[in-house]
Amino acid sequence: MEKPAQFRVETNSSGIDKPKHKVELGRLVDYLCITKPERVWQSLERLMSTLVKYRIVDPKTSKRAIKPLIEQVAMTTNRLTAKTVIDYSIPGVIRDTILQSRSWAWLDINAFPRFTTKYTGRLYPKLALMAGYDYRVRKPWEPTIEELAQFIGYAEPGEDIHVGSFMRAIDKVLADLEEHVYRFQVTCVKPRRGSGRGGPREGTFFFQTTTASKSLYEHQPAVLGPTQINRIEFRQHSPLASREHPETRWFAQAQMMTGIDADELSDRWRLNVADARLHPEKRLGAMAGALLTSVLDDEGLRQAFRMWINMCVIVGDDSSELPVVTDGTPRIVRGNIAGTWIEEEVWYSEDDEDDEREDLRTAGDFADLAYGDAEY
Repeated sequence: MEKPAQFRVETNSSGIDKPKHKVELGRLVDYLCITKPERVWQSLERLMSTLVKYRIVDPKTSKRAIKPLIEQVAMTTNRLTAKTVIDYSIPGVIRDTILQSRSWAWLDINAFPRFTTKYTGRLYPKLALMAGYDYRVRKPWEPTIEELAQFIGYAEPGEDIHVGSFMRAIDKVLADLEEHVYRFQVTCVKPRRGSGRGGPREGTFFFQTTTASKSLYEHQPAVLGPTQINRIEFRQHSPLASREHPETRWFAQAQMMTGIDADELSDRWRLNVADARLHPEKRLGAMAGALLTSVLDDEGLRQAFRMWINMCVIVGDDSSELPVVTDGTPRIVRGNIAGTWIEEEVWYSEDDEDDEREDLRTAGDFADLAYGDAEY
């Protein structure tokens, strides 16, 4: 999937009100962490052919439009170099809407299909907007039961509300937010119950959020050197399937987020995924290997990689432990510019027969392995 984020950055910096914008090809190459400029043009072609359905609603009107992500893309030269200038424009209906908007909220669209109730999706944007404010001006939101019920579409104005059922619905919303929203946390204090058994609730709700933090894919990618890129993209000895290798750009964003070199993260990812396949019960940071492979298989590489960064790399990774690897797992080949993480199996001299038998007895079909110095 192509990412038009850099076009948004360039557009904002040059002025969203302008009908046309320019960006140097070299900036896009650095942003995407690729070495071949031709791939940028291929991405531009896909962006121009990707149609998006928009529905823009304001108090007076409702607009519907089908537009490409960017329009009128052209280059000033036929030869692709870092100084090649690319002209493009943002669809007019989108530009006008952005200019008219007075507030913004970053939403994780991947969270919506995980919500268990429709009311979560209606409350989440409001809380995301609050989380985007500076903490010095962020005020709590204190709706009454009736105001909150109307806000999330639980009841129409003047409609009687069964408070017990409504509170149970809010409990589900709060559980959804806690489980599926990662950029900020929500504090909710419910109205107090009045005196007496079954008495009416008094007061208002109290909602407050923490400051929203950048998710992995919102970070500006670090600029990687050619050696790093080659090491990440060298997959000849990788035990992972092609679909299990994250994009180079994601590793560059992870480097910016964690401070760990992108090529080191690439090796750790391969190690952890291969280890999780062999030993699903093993702990990897704050999760089990079975969870990593389940998300990878069911929800895709992008979600699995983000979860791995948050729950393994940032929380703490088990990659320092000696991995258990089958005889078929590829080893590093000396002299390659990249490779996997294990140089060689442990070996025994002729006098170590007793040790070898002990290892085989305790390890079953596997021998002990140790890290070696890899030459790159």
